[in-house]
Amino acid sequence: MREMSDKSPLIVAIGNVSVDLSLKVSSPPKRGGEVLASEFYLGGGGAASNMALAVARLGLKARFLGCVGDDEYSSLALKELMEEGVDLSFVKTVKRGTGVVVVLVEESGERTMIAYRGANLEVSEKLVTQASIGDATSLHISSLSGTKTLKILKRARSINPKLICSYDPGGSVSSEDVMACLRHLNILLLNCSELRELTGAHTVNEGVRVLTELNPELLIVVKEGARGSSLYRGELYWNVPAFDVRAVDTTGAGDSFNAAFLVGYHIGLSPNDLLVFSNAAAALKVKRRGARAAPTLDEVLKFLKEKGFGKLSNEIRMRIRKATEIK
Repeated sequence: MREMSDKSPLIVAIGNVSVDLSLKVSSPPKRGGEVLASEFYLGGGGAASNMALAVARLGLKARFLGCVGDDEYSSLALKELMEEGVDLSFVKTVKRGTGVVVVLVEESGERTMIAYRGANLEVSEKLVTQASIGDATSLHISSLSGTKTLKILKRARSINPKLICSYDPGGSVSSEDVMACLRHLNILLLNCSELRELTGAHTVNEGVRVLTELNPELLIVVKEGARGSSLYRGELYWNVPAFDVRAVDTTGAGDSFNAAFLVGYHIGLSPNDLLVFSNAAAALKVKRRGARAAPTLDEVLKFLKEKGFGKLSNEIRMRIRKATEIK
């Protein structure tokens, strides 16, 4: 692994880590029923830890803040993170069991999940300290409730006021205090259904207007799956179509997208290029099975060249090198 400068951007992710037991099925079983699985694979998961892993593979420094149990599953949950050099210095071991998620993956790549949160329930603002985020460039919060996220954001801002703060609420989008988090955020990442659920709006544009009224400076990223992605800032708007790929497993695709977006943001990509880069990372992820199958920087850059984005590919490599080189 290439040595990086101490002044390289550091992206910290806080949230869930788990062991994922994935089963490939034709369709989920009906209540009380049974289906046969054609494949089984085991690996790490959890939105925040997936995101940290993807950041490291894309060439920037990453740190993960979370909780595991004192059990045999903890090492498996953290294995890929350790292999990729994610800083795990502030991961806390607690008395609950390590989180476990059963993932049912259909032939289309869509997935249904049954989650035992376990140790992840212990994640709180107490993990956010001068030591854990004082040297960070940004803090990304994944799939935590609005109430927990609000406490984390307030504490993080008091420790490091210059921190770039981003949030992807995921399935927690309907929890209390999510809207109250907006004024503490720089970047909010959602999919279309989450945006509608959060704002009560019938269209994406209506939902974005609701959020913008609460924080005019907020960058709002809307992930639209096969339809691509959009970025909003006030009255400004960008949209980039998705790359046409065959989906094998969509688990972790949003985490790979988020990682590329934050990496691209920190190296100064334009809004349009940010979305192209992020879409490419997500496209490569869905072609592979498992939540932690995020692509490396070389893989994304090769993919971009093959899709006609050679100039952007070269620019990203140059900017990553410049951001991480030892002076």
